[in-house]
Amino acid sequence: MRDTTVFYKSFVDAIETQSKEIQAEIYHLVFDYAFNGTEPNQEEYNSVSIAMFMLMRPQIDANNKKYENGKKGGRTKAEPNDNQTVTKSKPKANQAETKTEPKSEKEEPNDNDNDNVNDNDNDNVNANVLKDVSSEPEETPATEPTSPTVAEIVLNDKSKAKITQAEVDQWKKLYPAVDVLQELRKMTAWCEANPTKRKTKRGIKAFIVNWLSREQDKGKTGSTQQKPKQNAFCNYQQRTYDYAEIERRSRERLLSGGVSNG
Repeated sequence: MRDTTVFYKSFVDAIETQSKEIQAEIYHLVFDYAFNGTEPNQEEYNSVSIAMFMLMRPQIDANNKKYENGKKGGRTKAEPNDNQTVTKSKPKANQAETKTEPKSEKEEPNDNDNDNVNDNDNDNVNANVLKDVSSEPEETPATEPTSPTVAEIVLNDKSKAKITQAEVDQWKKLYPAVDVLQELRKMTAWCEANPTKRKTKRGIKAFIVNWLSREQDKGKTGSTQQKPKQNAFCNYQQRTYDYAEIERRSRERLLSGGVSNG
């Protein structure tokens, strides 16, 4: 059991794309395994939480292995066997033995670039000093979008995610009941008003898609119309007569007719 562990920013970015409930499950699975070695019961957790944990598990195992090797003092130097003798090389017959000259009082600097290789694999728990760069996916340089930019949403690092017209056109096809441009304006205002809940570069697209999906579902619910009630005695459509108004007009005609005849 360890007291510390290494947790990478790529883990956080991936977890933030999920709901708060799923995030809590993933953090519990990762830290319980990293500190206590507890294997999760797949029947007790969401399948998404288990999948995310399985992706992070190999890196956690590698860090724990480095930590255990460091506690043992790293690699040990090989020692000669009992049946081996250490022999010193002697000069050949045709070689003249040279005597070492005494060193001068002022020693010259050593120009030999001797690389000191440290084989100790002790894991430094300070994440700012030790970071396994090979485990981090290389980010490809961002290229300027060919399609014109129609919206910009501020991110958690105060940079802005550019939304292109091509992306808007695609979302319009996927969510026909939604005014995509208007919803993008709402997202922009929401991120401006909630700086602590702004999204990352990797999570902004999932945020937009989830937002549009909810609005699409609302549009479907609001577009359903109630069918007019049918008469209980036949299949004809129920007529909506105002019988009180008909009776009033009939009464007026009778009264006006009676006065004229008198």
